[in-house]
Amino acid sequence: MKSSQHWFQLFSSVAIVLQMWLLQVPVTAESGAYVWLEGESGSSAFDVQRGGWGHPEFLSEERWIHVSVEADQVEGGLPEGGIVIDYDFEIEKAGAYEVWDRIGFEFARSTFEWRVDDGEWDAVTADELTTDCVPLDFWCEVAWLKLGAAELSAGPHRLQIRLPKLRKADGGWERVLYASDALCLYAGSFRPDFKYRPGGRERTESDRAAAEHRFELPTAPGGQRAMVRLDGLWEVARADEQLPGRVDEPIAELPEAPVWSAIPVPSDRNVVREDLIFAHRLWYRTRVAVPATMAGRSFFIDFPSNNLNTTVYVNGVLCGFERNPFVPFQVDVTKGMRAGAVNEIWVGIRDAWYGRSADPERPMKLRRTFNMPMRFFSEGFQDLDYPVWNCPQSGILCTPTLWAAGGAVYTEDVFAKPSVSQQRMDAEVSLRNPSGGRVSGELHWAAVDEATGRLAKRFEPVRFEVDPGSARVIQLSEDWADPELWWPNSPHLYRLRTTLMVDGRAMDVAETTFGFREWQSMGTKFVLNGVVWHMWADLVGTHSSPESWLEAYRATNQRMMRLMIVGQGGHTTRWQGLEPREALDFFDRNGVVVRRNTTLDGERIGYNFSESDEETRRKQGGSELKLALMENWRSQCVAQAKGERNHPSIQIWTIENEFAYINLINLLGNSPNMDAYEEEITRTHDAVRAVDPTRPVMIDGGGATKTNTLSVHGDHYVATLDSRYPDLAYEAFTEGGGRGRWKWDMQRPRFLGEDWFATGINPADYAMWGGEVAFQGKAATRDAIALIYRMLNEGYRWGGYFAAWQFWTGSEGGEAQWGANHPRAVFCRQWDWTFPSDREVVRTFGIFNDTRFAEPITFQRQLLIDGREVYSKESLHQVAPGTAFKFDERIPMPAVTDRTAGELRLTLVVDGESVFEDVKPLAILPPPVLEGIDAGALAVWDPKGAAAEFLEALGVSFVRVESIEGIPGSAKLLLVGADALSEEASTSTQLAAFASKGHSVVVLDQDHPLKYQALPAEMELAPRTDENDFGTEIPTSAGKTAFIEDASHPALQGLKNADFFTWGPDHQVFRNAYRKPTRGAKSLVQCGPRLGFSALVEVPVGEGLMLLSQLDIGAKLGVNPVADQLLVQLIRTGLEYERVLAPVAVVSEDVELLTALDAIGLKYFTADDPLEAISGGAAAIVIVSAQPANLAGLAEGAEELSRFWARGGNLLLCGLTPEGLAAYNRIVGVEHHIRPFGRERVTFPAVRDPLTAGLTTGDVVMLSGERIFGWTADEYVAADVFTYIVDLDDIAPFARSDFGNFGNIVNGFVGSDGWPLIIDFEFPRDGGPFEIRMELPSEQVVTEYVHDMSLNYNPTAAPSGSRTRIGLLFDGGDGVEFELDAAGDAESFAIAPPRRARQVTLQLLDYRADPGRRPLVGIDNIELKVQRSDAWRERVRPMLNLGGLVRYRFGAGNAILCNLNFQEREAVPINKTKKRTILAAILRNLNAEFQGERTVIPGGDLEYTPLDIHTKATTYKDERGWFGDGRFSFKSLPAGVHEFQDVEYWIYEMPTSPVPQVLMLGGRDVPGDLPEAIEGIPVGMEADALFFLHTARIDRPMSEREREEGAKIELCKYVIHYADGERVEVPVYLGLDVDSWLQASAPRALPGAQLAWTQAYPDGEHHAALYAMQWNNPRPEGEIESVDLVYGADGERGVPVLVGLTAVGRMEGGGEE
Repeated sequence: MKSSQHWFQLFSSVAIVLQMWLLQVPVTAESGAYVWLEGESGSSAFDVQRGGWGHPEFLSEERWIHVSVEADQVEGGLPEGGIVIDYDFEIEKAGAYEVWDRIGFEFARSTFEWRVDDGEWDAVTADELTTDCVPLDFWCEVAWLKLGAAELSAGPHRLQIRLPKLRKADGGWERVLYASDALCLYAGSFRPDFKYRPGGRERTESDRAAAEHRFELPTAPGGQRAMVRLDGLWEVARADEQLPGRVDEPIAELPEAPVWSAIPVPSDRNVVREDLIFAHRLWYRTRVAVPATMAGRSFFIDFPSNNLNTTVYVNGVLCGFERNPFVPFQVDVTKGMRAGAVNEIWVGIRDAWYGRSADPERPMKLRRTFNMPMRFFSEGFQDLDYPVWNCPQSGILCTPTLWAAGGAVYTEDVFAKPSVSQQRMDAEVSLRNPSGGRVSGELHWAAVDEATGRLAKRFEPVRFEVDPGSARVIQLSEDWADPELWWPNSPHLYRLRTTLMVDGRAMDVAETTFGFREWQSMGTKFVLNGVVWHMWADLVGTHSSPESWLEAYRATNQRMMRLMIVGQGGHTTRWQGLEPREALDFFDRNGVVVRRNTTLDGERIGYNFSESDEETRRKQGGSELKLALMENWRSQCVAQAKGERNHPSIQIWTIENEFAYINLINLLGNSPNMDAYEEEITRTHDAVRAVDPTRPVMIDGGGATKTNTLSVHGDHYVATLDSRYPDLAYEAFTEGGGRGRWKWDMQRPRFLGEDWFATGINPADYAMWGGEVAFQGKAATRDAIALIYRMLNEGYRWGGYFAAWQFWTGSEGGEAQWGANHPRAVFCRQWDWTFPSDREVVRTFGIFNDTRFAEPITFQRQLLIDGREVYSKESLHQVAPGTAFKFDERIPMPAVTDRTAGELRLTLVVDGESVFEDVKPLAILPPPVLEGIDAGALAVWDPKGAAAEFLEALGVSFVRVESIEGIPGSAKLLLVGADALSEEASTSTQLAAFASKGHSVVVLDQDHPLKYQALPAEMELAPRTDENDFGTEIPTSAGKTAFIEDASHPALQGLKNADFFTWGPDHQVFRNAYRKPTRGAKSLVQCGPRLGFSALVEVPVGEGLMLLSQLDIGAKLGVNPVADQLLVQLIRTGLEYERVLAPVAVVSEDVELLTALDAIGLKYFTADDPLEAISGGAAAIVIVSAQPANLAGLAEGAEELSRFWARGGNLLLCGLTPEGLAAYNRIVGVEHHIRPFGRERVTFPAVRDPLTAGLTTGDVVMLSGERIFGWTADEYVAADVFTYIVDLDDIAPFARSDFGNFGNIVNGFVGSDGWPLIIDFEFPRDGGPFEIRMELPSEQVVTEYVHDMSLNYNPTAAPSGSRTRIGLLFDGGDGVEFELDAAGDAESFAIAPPRRARQVTLQLLDYRADPGRRPLVGIDNIELKVQRSDAWRERVRPMLNLGGLVRYRFGAGNAILCNLNFQEREAVPINKTKKRTILAAILRNLNAEFQGERTVIPGGDLEYTPLDIHTKATTYKDERGWFGDGRFSFKSLPAGVHEFQDVEYWIYEMPTSPVPQVLMLGGRDVPGDLPEAIEGIPVGMEADALFFLHTARIDRPMSEREREEGAKIELCKYVIHYADGERVEVPVYLGLDVDSWLQASAPRALPGAQLAWTQAYPDGEHHAALYAMQWNNPRPEGEIESVDLVYGADGERGVPVLVGLTAVGRMEGGGEE
């Protein structure tokens, strides 16, 4: 063994020595002697790194040496002499050697030194220029750098690299950064070649094939052209430019000794040759054999698209140059081409990096950007001179072609300009004569039918003459009365044939495809061939071929598409695999109308487009604009339009995307520079119009500029989808999308280039239209998206204001969405479909004909009720093409006694064929009935009279009330009619006081809804408006849609969500809504953004009830049946209301649970033992922390539990963990499993549990704040909603599996929620099956399997219709198989008979792959349903879709699991509120009592104790004190005991002796030496509430910004001292609880305080103001000893004054159960 080890060690040592020798051996190559040293072979005393990064294959031995020492590590981490790396080597032949280092970190490396044989150290800085740079990784590159030269003798030598310790100018240490792949010492002139040693590159098979390949130009008869496609393998060589010169000029020199290798053409260099990404100047080379018979002809090369610019040499002769990227162009190569020879074509490409800002006089400006990572092109903030944001693709990107013209003179370009309106054919023909002699002759031109090849029209020839070496443009024009026109549904094409006749023979014949069609702008319309042509589109989605895309385009009745291949289109130069020209040909042939983009795309620009280079600004006369960018953009637009203008499918040029709309205005606002940029935009618009006057030109976003200088108004994102819809879709909305700068003048067509970016909208924002299901994620918004799409498309078509629009949804909403796209369609202007019984309803129909045909249209309508026809009508209409016909129709509804469903079917028929069908579901409500009301039970205060009139019509007996003070005490219910409340009355507590005494109050919609102290609950009015992302004010508190929140509530019985989707005739459903209450009230109807508002609120008040409705009932009574029924049911609910409260006991030491209970205001008492709490009879609800000890005690007390439940008791168990599961299962009588909660879908079950009434999906869906994708607003859901959950009937999430990401297939999410939430994986290459094994937590009887497959990669059915097969194996043996449907929806399979198993294996047995896609299959979600007994289902009532909230029924009582994860801190703070909302809703539905419901309402049954506070008074209320101005004091405030806002106060005054009366704090300019704190104001009693009568001098009022931001300015605070030593601070906020005592206008109530007293001063301009602030005592049973008045955190803002203090308690038996 020892011998073996010895030989192994010896062998290893020899191997190492041999390797080092090989890495350093001197070599003599053909080009000279050299020594090659691998960088990683150097030796150093320092611990250097040796390895590879990123692309190690780009390193010579896939490794390099690397040293990186951060600045803070240099002091103690480096030797004083720095780091030295030694390389020993031998020289065989003495001589002068160049020394080169293949070094890393361009411009970022630290200064280093080198020397040979102990010579002088030579320093190399970071700025010394390299060559042959290659990217290894992000911001990591390797390049050759010439260090210098050395005269070396034969024999051994040492090369050393030293990395010294250097200090920066500020005295700190420099970072040390160095890497080296190899060093080369070369005798002679070294030519770097990638990672290869001199002469070491081996030609690959592709290299040899490229070098040997030559293209063959075919022969052609005289006058006929010949062409060869130059696609295939070319050669490429890099030609680095150390100091770049002018970019917009041809490359003047050819490289010496280039190194050629293969590259496919066409291709993106960045994709096919990553080693050349930093080769910014490239030469492409190929060869073409030209027959000798082609002598005397001219030749040109056509390039469809290159990037950045192109220089062409043929046989060493410079032939041409194109400066613009991504444009079609041709180069005449006649002077370089030789017939009868093989011609060598060189194409020089400057790549996208040359598009950055440059200055030939300062070449390093551009040179320093040459190592910028490619991804920066897409991340914006690049300083560019060319419009190549997001366009790094470089090289020959599309297939070039070499053409031999028919002779010496040829047709270089033809611009076909047909005119339908003039019945004329115009053409602009450009001729080129590269020859040395003048050529003259006749130009013959004719139109040839593309399909048949037959001559369709011959035009009169014209004479021409072209001088030698020049070009000439000839204008042609002739009438053509009967051409076959190009239409989208009949895209007829012609070829315009031009023949140059010289001396009687054809010299050149060229053909140009065109369509005879004419686009015009007439006023606000686009017109095609004389017909108004409206256009609409949406994202058609991803498709595997042009044909499948076209099929979807036509199936969804789209009217145009947007071709944006580069820029916004990404790093590709193709559309569906087609080159741009091929794509446009495809659209020409198939009648697809195209909006054609150029490359300037603001989405990717960033904001680096104002010139920051001072020298450049000086050269351009001080302008801060990027003038070079503007000029190059203009040139590119003109060249692209010129190259593509013959395509009939192109309807409009769009010269930029969101450059003005986002970038310019975001940075420049409405500044002069913004105006200057718009002038540049106008110049580009005009330049494009000049080369193509046959089409309009627009910008995508930015209108028509501020001064309307463009021919089309181009808007983005006009649809705001706020509460003004659907009606706003029917209006001009001239300011929409204008960002406050651009407003449509209605004088030109308006093109909505992008509208409604559905993908980027947070799913919750769809809730306003789709209801709370939207909170479940993007997959749940499909119906809402379809509705919105239809609403917008119908509105835009109906309004007729917009000429064209493209939505940005990318959704597949089916006919519900695409139905509005039919060119012939009938729409109904109204959107409400709930109708009254036995009445006629008016519907306004519009018949639209957006075709070119004028045939009569038959309109059929049929009303079906329960499948039975009750109305039908048919009419014939002549609707001209491009127009619509609109009319009203009265449709009778049948009489019904119950809610009845029906549908209105709408059909259009043309020539006996149905061309449009739509079905409108509807409902008919029975007449409202309100009977059995006792005389005097109903009082009505209705100054406007609408509600009273409605009730009288129903025959309802009621008592009229003329004022709020006249409410009869005998009335059970008071109905307050619409707009009865004044501003002053809206803050009065009188209505709440009336309700608290056991009455009910129903308040209909008000201009001044109840607010502030008038609301005995924590709720406030919703903001009237909100600011959108672009700073535009959007109305929010009124709207046209609302959704039922508590469907079980008696006021909403028999109504559905559809009943709240617009109320005719004005569509308004609610106004002046409330924000959802946070405490003391419940929202019944939700509305507004993200359903955060309430239009109907239930507020329990003492023994009574308030129902506050801001639904638009008042204006809709007798008009809208929903309003009628709601009023009747609100009255009935109020009359029948009885309050029942259940006492609550809490057994818990869980701080977070207790904090949550206190935060929601629950009234409870504590107990130490759970059995004691349930057995004492004092509590009807017992909340217990589910700690193992508590659960064990309850499990042992089965008899006590039974008695508790028999009494109707409710046991709420919070925080169950695995340790307590066994005892918990004994308590609930169910054998549960438990698992941690993860990131999974949370929603309600199909049948809602009554304990969740009042909760919405928005309450139970909590987000994490983490974006799923950076480009959308979608967020991951929170993974900490619950701690643990128990199993229900789906056992799959409780299984264990070795399948990676198993959690992603049991989390409830699907692919449309975001692919990171599901799983896709590769199907076994051997054909499968693919198996997923699941170990269940216990043996289970499996009854059902649910499979929801992923369609991300492969559809599930082959074209033949065969299906994907799956199987289930149970315990490895018995199994079942199923076939999946092609639709990809979740499918449920019964397991018959059910299988008992512990292990279940899912098998993917077979699938049909799309050959055009990756071989991946996937699963969105699975479920394993297990057997549950009838007894289990009777007991277990899931409150959600998973076991975090579960109710167990025990006779009259319940056990409830609440495993919400209450935490001190939440990543998203609103989640804390949501969890508390859920807990509060459950407890409220159990009739628990809350602190807010221990009602203290002025005017109620209260006992007032005005307190004597004069012993602490500090000054007078008259001119002897106050604030020192005798004109304005409080001497008019009456003294003695007085009632203000239903509360008695004692205003002290001693008539016989002048003593202070009020408590004022000291402060600036306050008369007298007053204290800055007043302590010990006596109370000495128990109180349910304290009322503070106070005011203040305000020295610095709240600013507008502080008001908008809701700032809380703590002017002062009251410190409450209890007799037991506890204290509570009560902040007093400026503008909320107190305001100035002296006001210039009539004072008003504040959100936190009522206006108690006011009086005008004699000057008639000023008013005194005194406020009453109520504080509800959280400890009404504890004696309050005293109160302090002290300054708050913002005390410098003013001086407070306390005038009176009253303690309030409730009378025995008053206002309480």
